[in-house]
Amino acid sequence: MPFVVNIYHTPNIFTQFVSNIVSSLRIYYHQGECITVHVSQDSERDELMELVVRLRTVTLGCQALEMALRRNGVGQLGFHVQPDGVVTQVEPNGLAWQAGLRQGARLVEICKVAVSTLTHDQMVDLLKTSIMVTVSVIPPQPDGTTRRLDLLEFGFEPV
Repeated sequence: MPFVVNIYHTPNIFTQFVSNIVSSLRIYYHQGECITVHVSQDSERDELMELVVRLRTVTLGCQALEMALRRNGVGQLGFHVQPDGVVTQVEPNGLAWQAGLRQGARLVEICKVAVSTLTHDQMVDLLKTSIMVTVSVIPPQPDGTTRRLDLLEFGFEPV
């Protein structure tokens, strides 16, 4: 059964991921740059859980998602994205919408590549040419506005 980490956010921190194997903690900041904290295989996940507990004491809440996106009949994903990774438009009831992508969401990774390392042209090319498209997404605020760039994100993912 996967280990689920609740996702929290303040003006400084917000979180991401669910994983079957907890051996690292990825901390995203600014526009998707990240730091990964690894624990040795001999260590128990208690060390990472302690860090998560401490982060939870100073944060509120939002959940970030990893999504697999499918193409429609003409090969399109059904959304538009700005150079900073903010989704500006999602085709209503299209495949991206059905996967959970919404206007105002922020892409932080596309096919395991950090959006912060890509130009807009590279981002669009990766989205257009990848056979399987997976994205890590920071969802918008409940009112649909994009979360601020100065937030941090933390979450577990397997090494």
